[in-house]
Amino acid sequence: RELSDAPAEWSRPGAGELPAFRHVARAAGAVVLVAVPFFLLLPRMRAPYLRGIRAESREIWTGFSESVDPGRKGELKLSERVYVRLEADDSRAASSLSTLRLRILAFARWDGKTWSKPVERGRPLPARADLFVPLVAPEGTPSGGTGTVLVELLPLRSRYVAVPVNALGIRLAGSSHRRTGLWFERDSLADVLVPFRLEENLQYEVLVGEEPTVDRTPPPPGDPSAVAPGSETVRSFVLETAGDPARLGSEQVAANLARHLSTRFDYSLEAPLSGQRPVEEFLFRQRRGHCEAFATAMAVALREAGIPARLVTGFLGAEAGLFGNTWLVRGKNAHAWVEAWCGPEKGWLLFDPTPASGRPSLERASWLRQLRNAGENAEFLFDRWVLSFGESDQGDLVRRFRDAVEDVSEAFGRLAGGLRRAGPALLALLLLAGALLVAVALRNRRIGRSLLAFRGPASPPGLLAYRKLRHRLGRQGARISLATSPGEALAAASAFGPRAAELARELVAAYSAESFGGVTPAPGEWEKLEELWRELRPLLVPVHPCGPSQTVAPEAEGP
Repeated sequence: RELSDAPAEWSRPGAGELPAFRHVARAAGAVVLVAVPFFLLLPRMRAPYLRGIRAESREIWTGFSESVDPGRKGELKLSERVYVRLEADDSRAASSLSTLRLRILAFARWDGKTWSKPVERGRPLPARADLFVPLVAPEGTPSGGTGTVLVELLPLRSRYVAVPVNALGIRLAGSSHRRTGLWFERDSLADVLVPFRLEENLQYEVLVGEEPTVDRTPPPPGDPSAVAPGSETVRSFVLETAGDPARLGSEQVAANLARHLSTRFDYSLEAPLSGQRPVEEFLFRQRRGHCEAFATAMAVALREAGIPARLVTGFLGAEAGLFGNTWLVRGKNAHAWVEAWCGPEKGWLLFDPTPASGRPSLERASWLRQLRNAGENAEFLFDRWVLSFGESDQGDLVRRFRDAVEDVSEAFGRLAGGLRRAGPALLALLLLAGALLVAVALRNRRIGRSLLAFRGPASPPGLLAYRKLRHRLGRQGARISLATSPGEALAAASAFGPRAAELARELVAAYSAESFGGVTPAPGEWEKLEELWRELRPLLVPVHPCGPSQTVAPEAEGP
């Protein structure tokens, strides 16, 4: 409305723009400042309501099952579906996942065609509030880890969970920590599982070490991992290609056999195990197959040589995410390998007989694919730190805040101690610095004057003096705006008395000469205008309660 009476002002760039962005930004910032403390401090619900709705609407399917049939094609390896999301807490934890091998389920029961899961129930691991449950030793708190990795496992229609092979301990995280009736179990094959099948995402944290952890639980008498089908041709194959376990030892024979299979055989998703004796068919005629075929052939062959072995399924490799140390594990990362018993000192050791061309790797996708995956990474972070933010996270924040306060308090204590020891010298230094500042200020009085006035390095003195005058008049009730002309400002100053009008006229004249007359400020112009302003400023004060329109000059007489 002000600008409607001055059409010429609309030609100035930005004159007609509404300042909406600034208001919206301030409002959004205020909302965040108010909402974040409430979000962090309010008590948590038992489970996130919104996330439950999303889980119900999400399509759930998986290529994993609690049995393995090597006679099927490797269809899961063609899937781009994300099954696991991981986030390392720092670069050290990320470096410990150099190959990122996730163990899910081990199989020891082989009937000549398929592998089946253990029949016994798992043993519940000790529940420890906010502490890692040890996966290596049965008792005690795991130690020596390089960091923690947050794992979000999408529904697999299974009780078994994916755990890095170098995991030392595990604990529930986020909303999973708040769920009643949920705990971790461990079976005789070192598989980690939960008490029931999950139909929604499971979040847990894993304490990882630098090297793969080793299960040193020996196979009991009559364990299926030591039962061999009884093929003399397969046993002869192992002795010829890998050596005699009695002479070389179980570990060396297993390593030799894995190297022979991975270098002399070919990888193919279209060549599953087949025939009445599938292992012999694979070793002597087919000589190619997918990872489950290689792992099955090696496990059965080791058993024929007297070495207990089991097949293990899980994931190998991942795709680096867009945000920090995060990874996405897809169906194409599904993999199978072998664990062989190499004696009580070394335990069950990992061997991968699949050729290098069939082993998924830890890869970084192209920038275009990373942009396409940004939504999946954002969903993971939102699920973890917003929808699943729980009591354990609140407790962790409190502990971190307490540790930070203690660190600051210790730092101040050390600083105070140092100041007490260096008290006299520090006091003398401060006194010397103060004396130098006073000496400089007395030597150059213009510094003091410029601090009290309106001097600036770039703007001319007349313009600054006029801005000061207009600002002061507006504070005293005069109708001042950006469209106020110098004449209107002078008229408003005249209401404060003749002397105020005279001084204001000189300031306005200096401004007009600079801005419209092209006059360059003369030497000493700063000092002159500063003196005028120091005399004018006390006069711009109303002396009558009715406002400046009824004021009189201080030196005038009368009512």
